[in-house]
Amino acid sequence: MFLILIFIISCYYYELEDFAISELKGLIIPDHTVIEEHSIVVQGDVLVGNYAELGYGLIANLVVAGEHVKINGNIISQDDVRIDMWSEITGEVRTKSDAYLGEFVKISGKLFAAGNLDVGNNVKIDGGYDVKGWLVVRQPLPVVLFIYFYMMALLQFGSEEEVEKAAA
Repeated sequence: MFLILIFIISCYYYELEDFAISELKGLIIPDHTVIEEHSIVVQGDVLVGNYAELGYGLIANLVVAGEHVKINGNIISQDDVRIDMWSEITGEVRTKSDAYLGEFVKISGKLFAAGNLDVGNNVKIDGGYDVKGWLVVRQPLPVVLFIYFYMMALLQFGSEEEVEKAAA
């Protein structure tokens, strides 16, 4: 049995320190939140807890989604978008800042980031991406480490001449 937590927290009205643990078990909708036909519009930041599924897209200043989250709609953010591991977005992701995607994230639409894009391993973006800043892929095997493993394998096979050729 999974505990589903969905938080929609506006920075203008709430502070995380003010919440007791018992109050974080559910859906918190701050004042001035608008639920449109396809999106939830929040004047502030949105935090979606682990294992949550939203049938709407999100429009907010900052969007943070936990692990195994499924959002059926577009994500539009003025600030960063952070999506944790094994999450799925069935729309587009747009941010005027940076985007951070954890491992095994799947985005059905296109990703637009005016800043940097930081992605983990096995991220799938079906519609492609348009990034104005740096593209950083985390946790690939570093080239130096690859060369080290290659030379160690050659030495184990007794190919000292090949190691000298590779090092030259």
